[in-house]
Amino acid sequence: MLKVKEVIKGIEPFSLANIDETLNNWVTSNELNMGLVMNGLRLMVVGAGKGPHIGEILELLGKEETLKRIDAGVKALG
Repeated sequence: MLKVKEVIKGIEPFSLANIDETLNNWVTSNELNMGLVMNGLRLMVVGAGKGPHIGEILELLGKEETLKRIDAGVKALG
């Protein structure tokens, strides 16, 4: 999640289209499992494994709140 956090930091403007494109490209280029990354991110940000599209959630929360929630989730999980 710390690597995902760094990717999110670089997204400008922080819009749904840019969030989706950047995260999808990063996951694909690093040959990671899209579902695992996005579900882990969703868990960090909203505390649940299900919900609306993750890009919509991040856009609604905004970059700073998203980053704070990732930090809190990482800290809570150790």
